[in-house]
Amino acid sequence: MKVARVILIIFALFISVAAVGQSRGIDVSRYQKNIDWKRVKGAKIGFVYIKATEGASYTDPYFAKNIAGARAVGLPVGVYHFFRMTSSAQEQFNHFKRTVGSRKMDLIPMIDIEVADGKTKAQIQKRLDALIALFKREYGCAPMIYSSQVFYNKYLAPRYNRYHLYLGRYGGSRPVIDGKGSYSIWQYTRRGKIAGITTNVDVCRFNPKYTVDAIRIPKNVK
Repeated sequence: MKVARVILIIFALFISVAAVGQSRGIDVSRYQKNIDWKRVKGAKIGFVYIKATEGASYTDPYFAKNIAGARAVGLPVGVYHFFRMTSSAQEQFNHFKRTVGSRKMDLIPMIDIEVADGKTKAQIQKRLDALIALFKREYGCAPMIYSSQVFYNKYLAPRYNRYHLYLGRYGGSRPVIDGKGSYSIWQYTRRGKIAGITTNVDVCRFNPKYTVDAIRIPKNVK
């Protein structure tokens, strides 16, 4: 009986460690420079979002290298676009689509929206609606929305509460959104220290209700 109990305890600990690894992720861009992806995966990182584009013309110079490196070590990969109000949704989507090309994404694409560029709430939502529609049509799924808790509640809530939300809030408290619903992923620090990355990095974890399977891109699309 004692042996069986020890085996059960060891198994439970193994499952717990595996779950923690799956629940913690990072997002990266040129600011993290050259990344040792093998060491990142060894640091119990379970998924990564990689910046591809911003606005209608900017391409992150490390995008191609990052997505190839992360996929090479078997990390689930998502790609994001930094949405600006200075050009149309169509122009920005075309740029994102060209940049990503035929590269495989494991996770649903993400729209990073955290600057108003002088636009009103109504104007921002109208443009975001247009971009979301383009993502849905191309990838067969709704994109995830990234923002800070403050920006989200000021400009986006509660209209987008039904989407998967990746929200930044620092200082130890989980994100809280106006209206019904909750976040899917909480970016809890911008100053994370992860093996394989020499700079600070954004680190996040899932809402306990979710795992990485909740944001996997449908198998019948790109």
